[in-house]
Amino acid sequence: MFAATITIILAYYGIERLKAAERANIDKVRLDRYSDWKTITDARIDVVKDENPLFRREFINIRYQLFEDLYPAFAIENKKQLRALFNKYFANLIPAFESNNKKQQGCGGIYQSAAYTYFGQNFLFVFLGSVIGVKYDNATEDLLEMYLASLPSDRIIDSLAYQSALERYIKYNN
Repeated sequence: MFAATITIILAYYGIERLKAAERANIDKVRLDRYSDWKTITDARIDVVKDENPLFRREFINIRYQLFEDLYPAFAIENKKQLRALFNKYFANLIPAFESNNKKQQGCGGIYQSAAYTYFGQNFLFVFLGSVIGVKYDNATEDLLEMYLASLPSDRIIDSLAYQSALERYIKYNN
C-alpha cells in the first residue's frame, strides 16, 4: 500500500512537471513569434520614423498589446475586427499622427482634397504590414476610410493653396 501511494505521488509530480514543461514551451513559441513579428514591424517603422517620430513612439507603446490581439493567426478576417483594433489603438491618435507629420507641418496643414492625407499611406504600410496573416479583401480601403473619418472635420481643404504650400515646402526642404 505504501509503495502504491509513493508511486501515485511520483506519477502526479511527473505529470505536473510535464505540464510545466509544456507551458514553458508554449511561452517560448509565443516569445519567438513576438520577436519575429517585432522585427517585421520595426523594419516598417524604420521606413516612416523620420517623417513622423510620434507615430514610432506610439506604435512601440502599443505594440505588445496589438501582438496579443493578433496572435496566433496575425489575421484580420472582417471589417468588424479591423474596426475594433483601429478604435482600440489608433482612432484617437490619428489627428496627432497627421499634425506631427513633417510634410503636413511644412504645408501648413492645408489638404489637397477631402480624401487626401499626409500620413495615411504610411500608417497603412505599418499597420497592415504588421498583419502578416490573411487580410480580408477590402481591408486596405476600409482602414483608409477609418483613418479619414478620424481626421478633424475642420481641416483646411483647398487644392490651389495646397499646390502653393507644397511648392514652397519642396523649395525650402530640398
